[in-house]
Amino acid sequence: MEISQLTPSLSKMDSISNYIFEIRRLLIKNGFISNIYIENKEFLFLNFVKYYWNYKPNKEDIIILHASIGSKLTNFFKNLKCKKILIYHSHTPASFFEDIDEEKFMLLKNYDDDLRSLSKSADYVLADSDFNKQYIEKLGFINIHTSPIFLNFKDRFKNDDSKILEKFDDDYINIICVGRIVPNKKIEDVIKVFYYYKKFINQKSRLFLIGSTSNVKIYYKNLLEYIKRLDLNDIYFTNKIRDSDLTSYYKLADLFVYMSEHEGIGLPLIEAMYFKIPIIAFNATAVPYTLGNSGVLVNEKDHKRIAELINLVLNDSNLKKKILDGQEERLKYFDSERLQERFMQHILELKNFDSRVIPLKNRTEKLIDEAEN
Repeated sequence: MEISQLTPSLSKMDSISNYIFEIRRLLIKNGFISNIYIENKEFLFLNFVKYYWNYKPNKEDIIILHASIGSKLTNFFKNLKCKKILIYHSHTPASFFEDIDEEKFMLLKNYDDDLRSLSKSADYVLADSDFNKQYIEKLGFINIHTSPIFLNFKDRFKNDDSKILEKFDDDYINIICVGRIVPNKKIEDVIKVFYYYKKFINQKSRLFLIGSTSNVKIYYKNLLEYIKRLDLNDIYFTNKIRDSDLTSYYKLADLFVYMSEHEGIGLPLIEAMYFKIPIIAFNATAVPYTLGNSGVLVNEKDHKRIAELINLVLNDSNLKKKILDGQEERLKYFDSERLQERFMQHILELKNFDSRVIPLKNRTEKLIDEAEN
């Protein structure tokens, strides 16, 4: 039996791509044949990565579509004659890309309609956060279950780069923000917060902006011009990097600042928890769902006050400990083994599903209740 995945693209240092590879490893481990079918050319050197039009399922096979942006896969998935799972990763509102990236703007503009067209096609829907679950429910989907991304942090972050660690091994405060350099991440707000912190509180500080700068080149260019106008030094864009490099930057970090205005889950927040870095984040979309009662959420982008908050967190040892203790407790929710077990419960439920016996939703809830009790 084949349980495979459909995705528009795969790319290095991308959370959804990493998740897709983790799912495949889990399925192989559980005895299933599993391939990845894509539109783009990357990763075709791997024998289990193929062009999507080569997928020819049997009716008992299961295909998983990762949904986050418009593509040819929408109609392809709709017309497949097999069991189908849709994993919804959220999609960025098109307005963030208007007049900045026309191609992405058009792909996202009508994506709600694309998703609605799949509401009758998907046998099973997984959302990787409660925020995403609520959103896709509004589009008419049923039988939706929250199934957070699971990643093996121990393997992914087992190596670091000694050159990076040695280069920045000094008495500077290192502030970090991780994620693609795209408009919804509101990198300009992170830069403005850093401006007030560095200029008026602590000159011995630097900011690392970790993520691909090639997604929206106009936006990246605008950020560079903004930094120049502010006459700011000690800001580092890394572009695409290796996991060992990312590990090093996390180890160097004193504080994680996240001003994003749209997230489906915000995986870097979980990574920061793993590395025991105190988090200050803007309260928007999935961010509060991911942090739970941990980290520090800000409801307004008062950049001066957030800079003062950074100073408070870094210098009040009791407050810092309270934040880190809360994040450590929250990290348990994202335990990889627990989430993998739950994911496989969903897979096996659909594999054994027979609509003539009992409604799928009831069967799933019963199975999960039994497992948790």
